[in-house]
Amino acid sequence: VENEPTKGFIQIVKTDALDGRPIEGVQFDIVDAGGNGVGTMTTDANGEALSPELPVGTYIVREIKAPAGFELSEQAYEAVITAATNETLEYVFRNAPKQVHITKVSSVDGRLLPGAALEVTNAAGEIIAAGETDDEGELTFPIPQPGVYMVREKKAPAGFVLTDEAVTFMVSAEGE
Repeated sequence: VENEPTKGFIQIVKTDALDGRPIEGVQFDIVDAGGNGVGTMTTDANGEALSPELPVGTYIVREIKAPAGFELSEQAYEAVITAATNETLEYVFRNAPKQVHITKVSSVDGRLLPGAALEVTNAAGEIIAAGETDDEGELTFPIPQPGVYMVREKKAPAGFVLTDEAVTFMVSAEGE
């Protein structure tokens, strides 16, 4: 009677760190304890990916390609498939969306200006972000879908005059 070596699987679940939505199209590498690549996985529409069948051993799973608009996760998991495992090991990776950083500065001396109320609209004129600049003169929000956007000042910082100048920026398909 010959015993077959025990094998197992690694399953990845990929979600958006902000709202928990599954993320499709994320690629992961599986590397064995010797640093040899043993497989890759890509998440489906449910944000899930299943490894090929793997023999008993220790593996590292890392994200190698983030979807457009998301930061590459620096997280890595060690997965240990043992003779007693005979199951699927599941790991959840969460990606934070890339962020847009808008900085308000004085046109006179370049000082960072907190307290400016800014509004960001898309090409259809819909407001996608609004808020006041923080102590560093910055307003930060998740990158929207690819497209052209406009920033307008709605309230000037204390001691400054409201500008009617609108600034246009573009977000590419890569989220840049």
